[in-house]
Amino acid sequence: MERRIKSLSYIVFGNVLIAFALSTLLLENNIIVGGVTGFGRVLNYFTGINITLVVYIANVTLFLCGLYFMGKKFALTTLVSTFLFPFLLEIFQSQSIFHHYCRNVLLACVLAGLIIGIGIGLVIKANASTGGVDIIAIILNRKFKIPVFITLNIIDLCMLVLQMSFTSIINIVYGLIVVFLCSFMVNKTLTFEKQIA
Repeated sequence: MERRIKSLSYIVFGNVLIAFALSTLLLENNIIVGGVTGFGRVLNYFTGINITLVVYIANVTLFLCGLYFMGKKFALTTLVSTFLFPFLLEIFQSQSIFHHYCRNVLLACVLAGLIIGIGIGLVIKANASTGGVDIIAIILNRKFKIPVFITLNIIDLCMLVLQMSFTSIINIVYGLIVVFLCSFMVNKTLTFEKQIA
């Protein structure tokens, strides 16, 4: 029971950190993002397909992959993030107290990368997922022992490269800062202490 409470607290706190940093640092400063959202942005630009639709379809597909490869327990813990994250994101976006406190874009990138990395690391440490591309990273880690942060790095870098054709160079640089700091903190968080069983 104690292990389950600890696992759930990691998932909740991790999602709080991710939603906070994404809403108040990245979106607030119009910093580009990787992952499923970045993929949706690319498809929207080249095809006109709605970003929300792309994200929804991608998340459902990845969730089913997680269920197939990782089992029901993993899928259930991922569902917690699936419903909790949008709720937290809405809270942070709707409350003015969380806005306009960091207008320095470089500082926002650094803080966001560090905070999101810790958040993702905590969720993965609890044998769960925030949904999206980290499901791919977790599956590859379990099946082929590829470190989670390396897979996340590669996917996010690919999304940034795809956005280069319609995004300014400075925004790409800011995106790279977020990606590298995030993957660094994911790795540090995962190796900080023994993973929850």
